[in-house]
Amino acid sequence: MRHLVSALTLSLLVLGLAVPVAADVITDWNEKAQPIVAAYSLAAPAYRDMAMMHVAVFQCVNAIEPL
Repeated sequence: MRHLVSALTLSLLVLGLAVPVAADVITDWNEKAQPIVAAYSLAAPAYRDMAMMHVAVFQCVNAIEPL
């Protein structure tokens, strides 16, 4: 019982010290791509370029194999 209390206390301590992370790779890619795409056109090709970028992101994310 004492080990259970110690383990629970340790796990709560570790979880309490964890800092929430707000890293969204898709948002990062969007922030980098939008100024580049908007710099040369606001017409249909700009939307096409953003769509191609999102397809590339989708393929990259799906290429990751779990350990």
